[in-house]
Amino acid sequence: MKLNDIAEMRAGATLGKALQSEYMTVSGACFINQSSPVMTISKNGIRFSKACHSRLDDCEYVELLYHPILQVVILRKSNHGFSTTMRWRDDNDVHSAFSARAFSGLVFQTLNWRRNCRYQCRGICRGHGNAKFLIFELDESRILTGKNQYEQENCSMNLKCRLYRSKWVQSITVSDVMESGQVVENPMIGAIPSRNEVQRELDDLLMSM
Repeated sequence: MKLNDIAEMRAGATLGKALQSEYMTVSGACFINQSSPVMTISKNGIRFSKACHSRLDDCEYVELLYHPILQVVILRKSNHGFSTTMRWRDDNDVHSAFSARAFSGLVFQTLNWRRNCRYQCRGICRGHGNAKFLIFELDESRILTGKNQYEQENCSMNLKCRLYRSKWVQSITVSDVMESGQVVENPMIGAIPSRNEVQRELDDLLMSM
């Protein structure tokens, strides 16, 4: 479609049908409001909105999954006893903020985010019952700059990877969510022991003294 034809359509001089390829998809971050499930990532940790709790039925424990290539974070319900679980609720007290400097640093470095800013991602709820989970696409984020305004850099993934991710998200099933996640270990320090394992080691050490 030529530029003069588009100008005539906007002026109302002619009627025509614009091609779908001429439109750009609006990011989901533009529709974030107080009722949206939102994850906020800063250089020191992550915070979840109250809507995230309600979407996951105010469950007690959750687990965070991260796909480093597709830049997707999944927050799912979990059971107590796993070393990767996070306490989501304690009696009437709701835990919304978690210290995650190592995880945040990895995301900031991978996406080339500004470390003096915070980023918000809108969650998409999938599944049902105990298999409910929230999907956050990290490159579809909203930057929170505070008082100092910066020009947001274009650091999104390429179109081919984005289309593949869209198909991958649509193919996630309940059985996929119920699978055990893969724990990545630091080769320098090994696996981080759970609280019960640390307690057992301390008991054994005291008994040997």
